[in-house]
Amino acid sequence: MVDASVGVRSPLSLADFIYGGGVSYRKDGDLKYTFGEAYLGVGNNFTPGLQFDTGFKGVYGQTEESPINEATVGGLGFFLATNFSFVDWLVPLPISLRVSGTYVPEVLAFADLKEMIVFKGGIGFHIFDAAILEAGYRYTQMDMVEAPEDWTLEDSAVYFGLSLQF
Repeated sequence: MVDASVGVRSPLSLADFIYGGGVSYRKDGDLKYTFGEAYLGVGNNFTPGLQFDTGFKGVYGQTEESPINEATVGGLGFFLATNFSFVDWLVPLPISLRVSGTYVPEVLAFADLKEMIVFKGGIGFHIFDAAILEAGYRYTQMDMVEAPEDWTLEDSAVYFGLSLQF
């Protein structure tokens, strides 16, 4: 699995305005999916190094589980994320721990997607302030509504990628 993302944090008076996007690609045997996502939300630094973010996330892409199942996925969902960075804490290590979740409910899903859940957890190595090499674990479940029958794509994978933050 490969992930790439870009995010921007703009400080406001009580919280940060955050927006960005990314792509995910996975090909393993009969399973293949590619989807992009864009998000918009608010975040806050509760203590130095500890961030909580929440907002809306849109997803769109293609998925395939050979030999029969193929679908277009799309929807608008909600996300919640937290990040603990040791860079800004008492021990200045160039690493951070990240956990996030995204949920696309049935009422906001379109194309062949019925519902989607994504959980991610990982560690980031800060190359410098704006670039982070990430590695972690990702669980994805996509329920599809497509002829001839409904089907579910369930995947768990180790990922690696590059994250840029401004």
